[in-house]
Amino acid sequence: MSGRAAILSLAVLFAGQAVLASLSGAEERKMEDRVTRIEAEGRVRMVQDGRRAVAERAVYERAEEKVVLTGSPKVWEDKNVVSGREITVFLDEDRSEVKDDVRVILYPRDEEKPSEISKKPPSNEKKKVPLVVTSRSMTADQTKSQIIFENDVVVRRSDMTLTADRVTVFYE
Repeated sequence: MSGRAAILSLAVLFAGQAVLASLSGAEERKMEDRVTRIEAEGRVRMVQDGRRAVAERAVYERAEEKVVLTGSPKVWEDKNVVSGREITVFLDEDRSEVKDDVRVILYPRDEEKPSEISKKPPSNEKKKVPLVVTSRSMTADQTKSQIIFENDVVVRRSDMTLTADRVTVFYE
């Protein structure tokens, strides 16, 4: 029974599709209290608030409330996407870290509401283009609204390239 419960808990954490109907509420809470680590392999999917993630492997560490994604991991928030060799999502801190082969695509936020766009005549404004950032490591802290890229950082925009050892991106 405990092996099955762990599998069901894993499905709830990573896929959000399992139903824990086979356990009573009390049994479910007992099992939940005993779980220390969950490992998932093969087409892993994770959803947390507005973020979605995919990877070939994920390890949930309960004591640290973190999920470590490996095997071509990618995380999306709206249209923005980050990838690397390893992505660690700190669930209670609204923070993540990316190691090795970091690639981030940041799209400008559209400030206008759809109803406002349809009322305006077409303009000759320059099209908003995404920023593409690559580096060896990255730390994102949503509580501070900043992303720090380190080691061999390259920031590209359609008409600009910036390189540095360390780049901090601030956002609203």
